[in-house]
Order: sequence, then structure tokens, then C-alpha cells
Amino acid sequence: MKNIQTTIKALLFSLILTIGFISCSSDDDNSDTNQEPPTNKELLIGKWFWNSVEDPQYPEPIVYPECYRTSFYQFSTTTLKQVMYDLNADDNCEMTHDIQSPYQLIDDNIIQIIDSNGDVFQIIINSINENTLVLNTSNLLITYI
Repeated sequence: MKNIQTTIKALLFSLILTIGFISCSSDDDNSDTNQEPPTNKELLIGKWFWNSVEDPQYPEPIVYPECYRTSFYQFSTTTLKQVMYDLNADDNCEMTHDIQSPYQLIDDNIIQIIDSNGDVFQIIINSINENTLVLNTSNLLITYI
């Protein structure tokens, strides 16, 4: 009986060691280094809130009041939703625009938007990462976060 218990303990110990070696493979340590960085199309998808505007005529970026900074662009894979807020005559923040338009990304850095009248607009992506989107439109750099 003692030999059977010793054999079972040895088998269990071997099984635990084997599972431990299998679950700790060498490719676990390098999983992030082999991944391709996200594309601009992938980074663009989501909601981007208006933060500031840089105008070449002014030395400092213009940071808008909180009401304006609730304005946003929301990108899906094919649609852009533009929601804009502004202060009304009573200084209350209110939505002024809520527009959805199809868009496409051209050459990974130009957002081409077609409005409801069929007019085509192009906005250049100056830079983009997981946290910040900077668009160049009419020589203004608009930063979204």
C-alpha cells in the first residue's frame, strides 16, 4: 500500500511540474514586442473631445471653456459623428450640432468627409496616438483628447 501512495505522489508531482512548464512558455515574455503597432484607422475609432486650437497667428494655443470642450468627434469604421456645444444667450451650454457623415481614411492620414449636401471635405491628421488626436484644418491645429 505504501508503494502505491509513493507512486501516486510521484505522478502528481510530475504532473504539477509538467503543467508548470507548459504554462510558462518563452513566447509569453515577448507577446507585446511581436505585435504590429496600431494603424491610424484603428487609433481613430472612438470618441475624441475638443481640447485646444493652435492658430499660427497667435503664439499660445487657445484653450476653450468647458462647454466647448464637451464637443466631440466620434469615429466608427465608416461614420463620423460630430457633436458641437456652445454657450447660448443665457450663458448655458447647449448642443448646436449633431451631424453624422460617412468618411474614409485616405493614405492613412487624410480624413475625407462627405456631408449631407454631397460636398467633400478633407482634414489632415497631423498626429495621433492612443490619447491625442491633432487635426490640421484651414491651417489650424485642433487637438482632441
